[in-house]
Amino acid sequence: MYLVHNINSTILGVGERLVLIRHIFFTLI
Repeated sequence: MYLVHNINSTILGVGERLVLIRHIFFTLI
């Protein structure tokens, strides 16, 4: 249960990071 929660948190963290990178990328262009 705890491991699944950890994995979900990691995926959400990566998703947020990708959205942030994409936002910065489109802002620069």
